[in-house]
Amino acid sequence: MAARGYQHVMNLTAFGQAVLQTLKEYEHTLLKRRTKQGIQTNLILSDESEADWLPKCGAV
Repeated sequence: MAARGYQHVMNLTAFGQAVLQTLKEYEHTLLKRRTKQGIQTNLILSDESEADWLPKCGAV
C-alpha cells in the first residue's frame, strides 16, 4: 500500500494479483482450489497475524 500511495487504494482483484507476484518473488507458490465452503489455499498465518486476519469467535 505504501508503495502505491494511500490515496490509491487497491481493489480486491488487484490485491490478489499483487499477492501472487509477491509470492513468486520469494519463490513460493500459491495453491487455490474451489470447494463447497469457498476457496481453500495453502497459506498459513503466523500467530501474530492470525489475530488481525481471522474473525474472533466465542463468548464475549
